[in-house]
Amino acid sequence: MQKKSIRGQRPTHVCAACRTQKLRCNRERPSCSRCQRIGRTCVYEKHSEDTLVSNNEPITPSSIISKAHDVDHKLILEFDEKLHLWNSKDMFISHGYHTYIDLPYGTHSIAQYDPYLRIFCPSVHGTTLADLQTRLEFILSESKQPQDNTFKTLESISPLMFIEDAVVKWVTKTNDYVNNQVPLEYFNTIYTIEDRMHPTLLSVINDLINELEDKLLDNLDIDLLLKHFYENIYPYYPFIEVDSFENSLSKIYSKDPVSGAYKINVFQENVRSHLEILTLLLLIISITLRNPRLNYLNEHTISVENATVISKKLLIISQKLLSLLNGYKFTTENVLSCLLYIFVAEFLNPENTEMHITHNQILTLKCLTELSYTLGLYKEPSQFTRYLNRPEPSDVYFTFRRKLWIGLQSLRLEILTADGGCNDVTQGYLNEFLKENKAMVPSFMEHFNSVLTCDRHLFKIQDNKYQFHMLLARVMLDCCSSSNEQDLKRITDSIAKLSEFTLRVFPLSKLKETMKDRVIEENAWRGGRFNLDMIERTEILRINMIFFSSLMNIFNVLAIYFEKKCSQNWEKYEDLYHNFFFKSLDNYLEMMTLLKHYLKGGFSSSILPQHEYCLNRSVSFISIKVLSVQLSYLLRLSYKLDMVSRNNEVMKYMAQ
Repeated sequence: MQKKSIRGQRPTHVCAACRTQKLRCNRERPSCSRCQRIGRTCVYEKHSEDTLVSNNEPITPSSIISKAHDVDHKLILEFDEKLHLWNSKDMFISHGYHTYIDLPYGTHSIAQYDPYLRIFCPSVHGTTLADLQTRLEFILSESKQPQDNTFKTLESISPLMFIEDAVVKWVTKTNDYVNNQVPLEYFNTIYTIEDRMHPTLLSVINDLINELEDKLLDNLDIDLLLKHFYENIYPYYPFIEVDSFENSLSKIYSKDPVSGAYKINVFQENVRSHLEILTLLLLIISITLRNPRLNYLNEHTISVENATVISKKLLIISQKLLSLLNGYKFTTENVLSCLLYIFVAEFLNPENTEMHITHNQILTLKCLTELSYTLGLYKEPSQFTRYLNRPEPSDVYFTFRRKLWIGLQSLRLEILTADGGCNDVTQGYLNEFLKENKAMVPSFMEHFNSVLTCDRHLFKIQDNKYQFHMLLARVMLDCCSSSNEQDLKRITDSIAKLSEFTLRVFPLSKLKETMKDRVIEENAWRGGRFNLDMIERTEILRINMIFFSSLMNIFNVLAIYFEKKCSQNWEKYEDLYHNFFFKSLDNYLEMMTLLKHYLKGGFSSSILPQHEYCLNRSVSFISIKVLSVQLSYLLRLSYKLDMVSRNNEVMKYMAQ
């Protein structure tokens, strides 16, 4: 039998409890003052004059979502409000010995900004402590009564048993920090590395070189590792000019005609420059050895464990050399290159247990950015005529400086800008690099016409990435303006420009293409073979992950902002809240689809396994953001479902 339908009653804006008792209601949302004062659940009825309501139709989350979508399609939102999204208290972190301001869209800031997550986090912390106490009491009782089988299964102990493993890992990591600290004698500020240096400093460097020659791999190993670095890591972190690096390397690392062994000779003219090249070599080998998918391990006899040990030792020696070079006092392009690769070595390290971007990574990258400003990398180098008198070809040197700037901005995009870590100054420097061009987002590829084919193709991809960075930085500036006042229309307009560019230049459809890949070989780069289409698809996936995760966070913050506003004026802000909540949800679903596909190997035909090394850390950081937003949704929807359930009970009571 067809259910009987009745026309909805006249809309009322008072809560159900006050209406039943015929009391005056001040109509505040989500709880009126009377219900709030006596601790009673406050429920408002939702009526519509234009629809028929079934008297037996249950209210479910799916019906709420469908109604919200209907509202969004019918109304044209006016994006003309001034917002106040951020407050310093939402970004201030004080934990142990750490005190700092997190980035606006950092993991901690999102948890602080969202009232549901802010309540949930200390609750989980308290639960963890209780679980730990229970576990300690169990261990104590078990030692006294071995026959007691209480709490023997994972399910019966707690969902947070991993805390014991976390403590063990923390102790191990602390010991590594203590054992791997650079000794004080390497922080040399008295003597300077130069062609004629103090005997004390000369002795320290000699000891390091001797230690290095004992630990360094043979020439065949180094040749293979450099080849793999050029093929699999350099395309994503291009902080060197390969031809110049190879030429300099041949001067300091050569075969002894008597013994036949390869020796390191840095004590020549320009000893500082030679030490910089040696440090670069060690960092490149260290980073490459840590790649879990390295084909090198199949081509030669070395275990993954030995590769990790060798990598750590070489990294420590490179840090000692860099400390002696004192790069923040004697600034050069090679020193900045070394510092960037040290940052990358820690960032990509598979043993790094950090699950989100830390404040020391943020601070380090900001320091490296300031160093790039000191070197004037944001300026087109061909403008500096004094460089034309350098002994090496000016084109090679100019290309190196451009690569450093472009590579640094690529790191900033992924680590800082995606979390709102940009300001008017950094945006100004991004634009300054392209100042000579008249278009809004011009190409700088004409500056790479004289380089090898591989670099020309790689920096065509970097060109598009740079433009994406500029557009995302504009969005973040509109969302996190220094005046603490944001214009909603400007935010949505900037997002529209970013979305149009991303979907056009970095289409996900390219990840499904099965055409024959373009592969080129560079003999001068130790015979490295570069699959240009695989590299492009890897960058497409990376950019789309940054894009969807950034929009997910932005829309989520806007939804939370208007959710809070709804408590003051529900009728005015309800549709804005629903609009941004579902936009955030849409981007969350897009992001989850990409993550799930990647983690299950769905892109194995589009991305080389060796290239996943440069992608996995970004995936892990973004996964934490996605899980945080997912938890926010679950907490919010479960609470509101409970409220809807209570509303149904009130309605049934009133019907009786």
